[in-house]
Amino acid sequence: MENNKNTKKAINFLAKLNIAVIALAFIGISCYLLFANRSTISSIESRALAEYPKFTLKDYFAGKYNSDMQTWFTDTAPDRDTYKNSIVYIKHLFGVSPDLKYYGNDDDTSSEDERPSGEVSDPFADYSRDDSEESRTDELSGVNSEEESHEDTVSDPETSEESSAEQPDVEFGIVNDLLIIGNRCMESFGGEYSSGQLYAKYVSNYKKDLGDKVNVYSMVIPVASSIYLTGNYYDKYGGKQIDKINYIIECLKDTGVKPVDIYETLKSHKEEEIYFRTDHHWTMLGAYYAAEVLANTADVQFKQLYFPGSKTINESNYKLNGKFNEDGSSKAFLGSLYGKTKAKVLLDNPETFFWYEYMGKYTCNWYSYDYSELKMTKDSCFLNVSDAYVSAWYMIFMDGDNYSLKITTDAGNGRVAVVFKDSFGNALIPAMLSSFETIYAIDMRYFPLDSIDFIQKVGATDVVFAVSSFTALGINYKYIEQMRVVNTQKYIGD
Repeated sequence: MENNKNTKKAINFLAKLNIAVIALAFIGISCYLLFANRSTISSIESRALAEYPKFTLKDYFAGKYNSDMQTWFTDTAPDRDTYKNSIVYIKHLFGVSPDLKYYGNDDDTSSEDERPSGEVSDPFADYSRDDSEESRTDELSGVNSEEESHEDTVSDPETSEESSAEQPDVEFGIVNDLLIIGNRCMESFGGEYSSGQLYAKYVSNYKKDLGDKVNVYSMVIPVASSIYLTGNYYDKYGGKQIDKINYIIECLKDTGVKPVDIYETLKSHKEEEIYFRTDHHWTMLGAYYAAEVLANTADVQFKQLYFPGSKTINESNYKLNGKFNEDGSSKAFLGSLYGKTKAKVLLDNPETFFWYEYMGKYTCNWYSYDYSELKMTKDSCFLNVSDAYVSAWYMIFMDGDNYSLKITTDAGNGRVAVVFKDSFGNALIPAMLSSFETIYAIDMRYFPLDSIDFIQKVGATDVVFAVSSFTALGINYKYIEQMRVVNTQKYIGD
């Protein structure tokens, strides 16, 4: 009998303790969610979080205020990125993620695109620089109706591809349509030959308009899948990228445009950090090697990053900089591709975000897109991006695509380069500073001016188209011709 009473007391005590623990946990979590500092940005999603809604009677009675309040409360949970990363680990404990599809060696080929047998249809065929300004500014009919893509000696197609290469002995999978091989994430490639033909045509039109006094260069920047996918993986997901870049070079033959072929150079440095593993861009090291090829093609000087025969940085030419802690260790960089996949293998293997500061004297001016308004002037191409925006660190290079730039350097050779670029060009420009006395850096997607008029008025000696293969073989190549035959706004001086 006494034992039963003791058992009941123990059960009652444990029940009360259980209630107390749950109540305290509930109160603690509630206080944490109510009073802790709420998140305002998400680094891994590269976005600002929902703002606290403004109260109005109209929104309250319409139910919008309560809905917005609920969105704000759930979207701005304290330390949300920390918990989202923790969820990646928790999911991993359950085994293979249902979103991750694993593939072995198969012989299927997804790319059916072939080289055109003739000239492809030109959406700008009815436009001419000789047209009146009124007709040139008429609404474009279908020219840019498609959604923008993200944001690029000719070898034989059979020997230039990697289909015969040995398959890498690492795990391969797909998450949210992105490829993960080992601890590297990259995009599959889907550009088209027809786009490449038009890209080459539009670039060569600049040479026709500008004549022999202005050099015109085409640098199509391969994306990571052309370097790191091999064998059947390249056949299936590489989209014939290498051959399509070679096709552009063929199309530029006898046009006067000088191709800047950087593929083999980049491939020879594939064991170095030339592309980010968790972001879709290349690093400044990859851009540096490309800038050296450009300098050789343009016959201009180029200051070397390393001492001859070594990988020791020549600090009289460049200084290594990056996102580092006070003790010199690197801060963890997880770029845009991690944000899209949340893959644990990427989270476990963050990378270093670095750049090389040119040690010569130069001045960088940031302008509005049309060069009508000076926004800021600095003695560096690199701007600070908060540690809170980790996946946006690539904007350190010239503040991304938000401005048109004019850079004056100590090159002293009288060479004036106008560089039409996409986001890949942002890492390239800082590597060109020792080669050109003046550089105009222009994102062609946002440039409102008549490009030929601009090139002539600034006295350009060199025009460089530096774009990723996604641009040259995708959709955004159309902006090259739009700037030339559609834009009518004239440059009035900076």
